[in-house]
Amino acid sequence: MRRRPAVVSVNLPVERPLSRGAYCYCDGPVAFASTQIQRFSDRWVCWVASAGMRYGKLADLAGLGDAEGTANELFIAGERPAVLSFSFDQDARPVIAIQQTPTAIEVRRKVSGVVTSYIFNGISPQLFYNGIVVASTTNADVVCFYIKAAGDAIYARFQRDNFAIEYTLNSIAAIELVALLKVDRLHKDGSDYCFLFALDSFGRQVVFKSLPFPAFPLVILEPAYLTIGFQGGTTNALVLIAVMPTEKSTAATAFGSGVYFAAVISASQPVEKTTGTLSFSAGVYTLTVLAVNQGADKGSQVATFSAGNYVQQIVSGGTFLEKSSGSIGFQSGNYS
Repeated sequence: MRRRPAVVSVNLPVERPLSRGAYCYCDGPVAFASTQIQRFSDRWVCWVASAGMRYGKLADLAGLGDAEGTANELFIAGERPAVLSFSFDQDARPVIAIQQTPTAIEVRRKVSGVVTSYIFNGISPQLFYNGIVVASTTNADVVCFYIKAAGDAIYARFQRDNFAIEYTLNSIAAIELVALLKVDRLHKDGSDYCFLFALDSFGRQVVFKSLPFPAFPLVILEPAYLTIGFQGGTTNALVLIAVMPTEKSTAATAFGSGVYFAAVISASQPVEKTTGTLSFSAGVYTLTVLAVNQGADKGSQVATFSAGNYVQQIVSGGTFLEKSSGSIGFQSGNYS
């Protein structure tokens, strides 16, 4: 007796690392135009509907239908490309690239509220916002990867150049690429990578992986409390960021009976009120930079130095946009 195969019904297509041409997934913001306080981590999708391209946050969609999500504002209604790629810029605004003609790519985004178009020769456009792997938004760009006629080279254009400059990324002997399929962020062994999926002339999938990016900093969105103590050790090239909240925080950091060389210490970097306490005692401290508080709102801090040897100390009591109070005490130590 033959068993009938099980039928599984799902509303959304199963997300795969490879794009299917008519829709594209990417990491995006919590909402359109929301400030990038931390890494874009909500999953979004753009798809071709009956009346043109639409997009929405994956968690809010019941399916990829004509009434789901939001109609795009970058291309006219009725634009139904066979190949599209979707991303966000650092202002959390959508960016869409399409295969405009068999040999031309068009990228559209809003610049100061005005839809701006960039057209250049190429095929298989794949957009990637590298702000999801690079913590500093000043170094973040929307990148468009693409190829030209079948060959071994991959090209890229960057938002900061207005997509006007072509960069050649590689030239790989004996691998002829006929299409780029998808670019995305993947997390592996504690590091973030940019992965680019391609198709060669034999129909095989080819994967390109970037070098690992530095760890993305953790941003605490709610009040934070943190205490750190160092005792009886030798520490070289210490970089300490105690907390990085966007609201109220309290931090206490203590150093004792150790040897500390080339230390950069930031007790807290909040956006609102903060309280920081630093204590240094019975240790040897050389070339230490202390940024006790760096807040955009009210803050107070206390730093106490006692019974230690301190060479080349740089102490920043705080940089605030509003009121702050500070207290620094030096007791029975050697300071030079």
